[in-house]
Amino acid sequence: MQTSPLVYIPCYSLPEAEFLLAAQQRYRADDPGALATDGHDDTADRIITALKAAPLPTIYGEYLRVLLDADDYLDIRAIATKLNISPTQIGAMASKLSARLKKVATATELRDLKTPLNMLVSIRYDQGSKEASHQLTDPAGRTAAQRFLEM
Repeated sequence: MQTSPLVYIPCYSLPEAEFLLAAQQRYRADDPGALATDGHDDTADRIITALKAAPLPTIYGEYLRVLLDADDYLDIRAIATKLNISPTQIGAMASKLSARLKKVATATELRDLKTPLNMLVSIRYDQGSKEASHQLTDPAGRTAAQRFLEM
């Protein structure tokens, strides 16, 4: 029997820690059938776990709704205008989401993705500038956003 290494999971409460640890244990199980037994995408399940770990302000749901309704990448400024907030606030929201997603990301995802936020949102930068555009990843990000908004 193989033992798991000690994992540090930063969180705000013991129930949150237990919830996140259980999600990681399910994901890291040696049995591939244990990863997604209910027919849902495992990545979407882990994204939902991160989004539900603690209550999020309603603006996050509105952000996901804007991205869900978009057919293509949306410029940060366009998203900010639709939400009636500043582009800087979009960056702060992205940072908070990335921190939550880091808790449920696999070692491979942490290694391969530029940021854990890329589990949920694909980020494209305009040529020669730092202007970013966001789009939900497909299928995991889109599925997770739809499920999160149905709560």
